[in-house]
Amino acid sequence: PTALPNAIAPFSAAHASSPVDIDVEVHDFSSGNGYVSPPQDQRYTQAGPLPDELSTLRLEIQEHNAQLMKLVTKRLEQIANRRAVGKPQHPVTEVLTVTLPNGPAFCAGRYQIVKGRMVHGHPLWKNTDGDYWIFSLSTGRWGIGGGTEMAENFEGRGAYVFCPAPHGGAMPSSMPRVWKRNNPT
Repeated sequence: PTALPNAIAPFSAAHASSPVDIDVEVHDFSSGNGYVSPPQDQRYTQAGPLPDELSTLRLEIQEHNAQLMKLVTKRLEQIANRRAVGKPQHPVTEVLTVTLPNGPAFCAGRYQIVKGRMVHGHPLWKNTDGDYWIFSLSTGRWGIGGGTEMAENFEGRGAYVFCPAPHGGAMPSSMPRVWKRNNPT
């Protein structure tokens, strides 16, 4: 094995004034199975947190950030729901009838409002004959989706049928009559 110099570059800018000293050996790389390892009788000397501690800290921060984002999203939706319920900008229709002459036929039918449920600050309607919903997409457009969209809590961007025009708070029955099918290729 070939010995490398003892001084290894600092692992972060925060520790730039205190270098990490590690003795290592380089093993044969000619076979493609080479590796770098410390000599058996040597220990690492390092100022600051150990790499395992940094990995643990990173995971804790990721978990904390995920919880924080859920809380912020929930609070924003509560605020949007209070505004939508407190001062409706547009009259909400309890029942909508969807006619789709060019399909998909399974999305057609009667939709009843889901009381007490809002999606992106707007009402939600459920098909009375199946598991299809009219909901506000995260893009600010109305869409008709199914089980996949429901399983994603209507957070995805997909729908079987959607209105290409942003609704700006207007109800689906007030939107242009020409909606589009989502035809993925």
